[in-house]
Amino acid sequence: YTIMRGIKKRIQVGRNEKKATLVFPEGEHPKIIKAAALLKEESIAEPILLGNPSLIETQCQHLGLLSAFQ
Repeated sequence: YTIMRGIKKRIQVGRNEKKATLVFPEGEHPKIIKAAALLKEESIAEPILLGNPSLIETQCQHLGLLSAFQ
């Protein structure tokens, strides 16, 4: 989560009225899904997860984060 803190700080410092959009190419990985959910829940950025949609959805269900992306 050290990398995530750095990204979060940079976005918050440079944030204007429009939310940033971040694309995560490893969108099926549980750590990436958790980070994306955090960014979305805290209204820091709008994450885009790349990967197999059904696998991402399954991972979200296992992590209890499905509601974060609906």
